[in-house]
Amino acid sequence: MGTHFVRGALLVGLANWATYAINFGIAIAVARFLGPEAFGLYAFVFVIHEFISIVNGLCVAPALLQSRDESEEIYDTGYATSFAQGMLGLVIALGVAPLLGAFRSSDASWFILILALTRILNLLTDVVIAKMERHVRYGAVATIHLATRSLPNFLCLALAAIGYGPWSLIIRDLVMALLPFAFSHAWSGYRFHGNVTRKAFQRIMAYSGPMFLPRTLDILLQRFDRLVVGAWFGNTTMGLFQQARFLGDTGLLATTPVSQVTFNMYSRFQDEPARLARAYSIVNYFLTRATFGGAAVLLIYPVEIIRLLLGEEWIAAAPILRILGLYAGLAPLLQNLQILLYARAAVFLNVRLRAVQFAVLLPGVALAVRTNDVAGVALSLLVATFAGVLLAWHSSADVTSGAGRRLFGTPVAALVATVAGFAVLDAAGAASGLPYWSLPFLPAAVFFVLVLAMDRGQLVGEIRMLRTQLRGAAEVRSTPARGG
Repeated sequence: MGTHFVRGALLVGLANWATYAINFGIAIAVARFLGPEAFGLYAFVFVIHEFISIVNGLCVAPALLQSRDESEEIYDTGYATSFAQGMLGLVIALGVAPLLGAFRSSDASWFILILALTRILNLLTDVVIAKMERHVRYGAVATIHLATRSLPNFLCLALAAIGYGPWSLIIRDLVMALLPFAFSHAWSGYRFHGNVTRKAFQRIMAYSGPMFLPRTLDILLQRFDRLVVGAWFGNTTMGLFQQARFLGDTGLLATTPVSQVTFNMYSRFQDEPARLARAYSIVNYFLTRATFGGAAVLLIYPVEIIRLLLGEEWIAAAPILRILGLYAGLAPLLQNLQILLYARAAVFLNVRLRAVQFAVLLPGVALAVRTNDVAGVALSLLVATFAGVLLAWHSSADVTSGAGRRLFGTPVAALVATVAGFAVLDAAGAASGLPYWSLPFLPAAVFFVLVLAMDRGQLVGEIRMLRTQLRGAAEVRSTPARGG
C-alpha cells in the first residue's frame, strides 16, 4: 500500500508540477498582456462564481474515495447527484447575471453563465476521476491532467496577445473543463447507466451531508477577502490583490497533487492510528521545508519578484505580497491538516475550525475596509490562517502529538535566520550591486542550505524511506494494485 501511494504521489506530482510550471509562466504572461483593470474584472466574476459553488458543498467525489466499499450504484448515484448540484448552480447564475450586467458590464454577466457550465462539467469529471483514484490508477490520472491543462492556457495566451482581454480567460476555463471531461470518460471506460438508488444516495450523504457546512465555510473563508476587495476597492485593486494571492498561493497550488493522494491515503489508514500518524509525519516533513523556503522569498524580495514576473505595472501589489509571504508557508500546512480531518470524517471539528477562522477574519476585513487599507485584508487572512493551523493541530493531537518539534523546528529556525540575515545584508547594501532579477533566487538557496546543515541526518533517513517505498518491499510487490 505504501508503495502504491508513494508511486501515485510521484506520478500525479510530476504531471501536475510540470503542468503547473508551464501554466504558471503562461498565467504571468497573460497578466502582463491584460493589466490590473481587465484582470480584475475577470477575477471579481470568478470569485462570485466560486461563491455560487457553495452548491458543490456535498463533496460527492471525496465521499466516493472515503467510502469503505464501492459499487456501480454508488458511482451512478454520485454522478447524478453531481449533475443536480451543477444545474442548481446554473439556476443561481441565471439570477446573478443581470445584476452583474447592471453593476459591472454585459461581459461580466456572460462570464458568470459560462463559468456555471464549466462547473457542471468539472463536477461530473470529479466523479470519474475519483473512481480512477479509488483503483489507484494514478498513472492514468496524471496523464489526463498533463494532457488537458496546458493546451487551454496556450490558447488563452494567444487570445490575450491578440486583444481578447478577459474573454481569453473565460474561453480558457471553458476548454479546460471540456477536455478533462472528455478524456476522463474515454480513459476510464465509465458510463452512466442510470443505476441510481436511494441506498447509495444515503451512503453518499452519510459523509457528504455533514460535510456541506464545513465546505461552505471553506468557500466563504477562502473567497471572502477577494469578494470584499472586488466589491469595495474596484477592478484595478482587485487585479493587484488577486495576483498577490496567486503568488502567495503558489505553494498551495504546487502541493495540490500531494493533497490529492494524501486524502486517499489518510482515508485508507483512518482505522490504523500508527500508520496514519506515520503517513502524516512523512508528508508534512517535506511539506514544511518546501513551503517555508518559498515563504522566505516572498518575505524578503516581494518587489523584485513582482518586477521580474509581472512588470512595473503591478509593483503596487508588493506590500500585499510581503504580508502573504507567511501565509504562503502556512496555507499548505493548514490544508493538509484539514485533509486529515476530512479523511477521518471529523465534520464537527472542521466546522469549528472554519467558524473560528471566519470569526478572526471578519473584523479584520471590516477594519481594513473602513480604513481603505487593502493590505489590511491580506493581514487579516494571514492571522486567520495562523489561528486555523493552531486549532487544527490541537484537534488532531492523537496523530500530530509529539511531531511538532520534528516537523517545524528546523524550517522555522532556517526561515528566521534567512530573513534576519538578509535584513542585515540589505541594511549594509551588500546586495545593491546585483541585478534585481537574481535577488529572488538567493533567499531560497540560503534557506535550503541551512535546512540541509541543521537536518541532514533526518533528511537522509526520510529520503531513504521514500526510496525504499518506490522500489517496493517484496511483500508489497507481490500484491498488485487493484485496477492497475
